Amino acid sequence: MAENATIYELSIDRAVAPSDLPAQEDLSETAVRILEAGLDLFAARGYHATSIRDIAAGAGLQSASLYTHFASKEAILAELMMIGHTVHHRALMTALLEGGAEPRDQLHRLMTAHVAAHARWPKLGAVSTREMASLSEQAAAGALALRQSSANLLVEIIERGLAQGVFVIEHLDITLSAISSLGMAVVNWYPAKAAKYTPEEVGKTYADLTLRMVGATP
Repeated sequence: MAENATIYELSIDRAVAPSDLPAQEDLSETAVRILEAGLDLFAARGYHATSIRDIAAGAGLQSASLYTHFASKEAILAELMMIGHTVHHRALMTALLEGGAEPRDQLHRLMTAHVAAHARWPKLGAVSTREMASLSEQAAAGALALRQSSANLLVEIIERGLAQGVFVIEHLDITLSAISSLGMAVVNWYPAKAAKYTPEEVGKTYADLTLRMVGATP
């Protein structure tokens, strides 16, 4: 995809999702405005095609004022990455803690939460996934650790289900890749359907499909 290509056309009903970021109580109002402006621009143009001046203008600031809150454009992206992967990982852990230990139920809960998070925060999900390579190794470390932890949850459930004979999978690596991609697939179409389906409805539908992918009955 070209750096200046639009990730998706944002047609989400603003009454359904009045903000593209989860609430950030530990950040100032100005810092949140900067993050929201950065998120909008990174989603529409890509990280490399967006300048600090662009972000400052989107936040209603002078560039010099922006540096009071973030040291660089990379720092803005890194913060967005941490927010995106933190809210996603917490959603997965909450879903698992609220359920039992049976692999089938855990996989359904995990996938419902995974997809619903991407539907609820589509821009954040898109940028958090597609712009990871734009960060230096050091700047990306925290978000990458969270991403790996989330991936490990899925792998552990699938492997336990296979060991128990609950799941039947011919090509494990292909199936894991396909399942993992379901969340990102949502951000490409859900904004236009936000008034019709809730994130949870989409999540449960995708979770049913996931069970079929592993040879289990929804």
